[in-house]
Amino acid sequence: MIRVLLVVPLALLAVIPSASAAEAQRWQGMTSQGLAMDFVVKKAGGKTVIASWEFEFTPLCLKSGNIIDLFTGFDGFDIPVVHERFTFTELDPFQYFSWKGAFTRPKDARGSAISDLPALTRKIQGEVCTSGRPSWEAHPASGPIGARPHVQMWIRLVKGSDGKVTRSVSS
Repeated sequence: MIRVLLVVPLALLAVIPSASAAEAQRWQGMTSQGLAMDFVVKKAGGKTVIASWEFEFTPLCLKSGNIIDLFTGFDGFDIPVVHERFTFTELDPFQYFSWKGAFTRPKDARGSAISDLPALTRKIQGEVCTSGRPSWEAHPASGPIGARPHVQMWIRLVKGSDGKVTRSVSS
C-alpha cells in the first residue's frame, strides 16, 4: 500500500476569507483618518471576490482649501482575491478611486485607498480635491452598517451583469 501525505501550511489556508457560494462575509473597519469603511467577500464562479465596498473620505481641495465629507461605494465589480491580495482602480471624469489590500491573518485585512475629485474654484479654475492615501484595517463584522450622519456627498457606482456601470451622485 502506498500512502501519500499532502502537507499544506495551515497558515495559508486560514488567511484567505472563506465564503460558500450562498454566503457572503462583511468586513468592517476604519481608515487612518478615523473614517468608516467596509466590504463584502463572497464566492463568484468558484473564486473569492470582493463584491462591494464603501469608504468615507475627507478630500481636501488643493487650491481653495475646501474639505468635502465624501461617501463612495461600489457594487458588482467582483474584485478577485489572488494570493490573499486584491487591487482595484476606477478612473473617469468624475472620480479617481483606487484601493488595495491583503488578508494578513484570518480576521485581519489591511491596505490603503485614495479618492480624488475634480472641482472648480470660485474663480472657475480647476482643482483637485484629494483624500491623500489613508491606510485602513478591517475585520469580519456582523450586524448593520452604522449611519453616516456627517457625509455631504454620496457617490455610488454599480456594475450590472451586462457590464454597464451606473453612477449616482447626491449631496
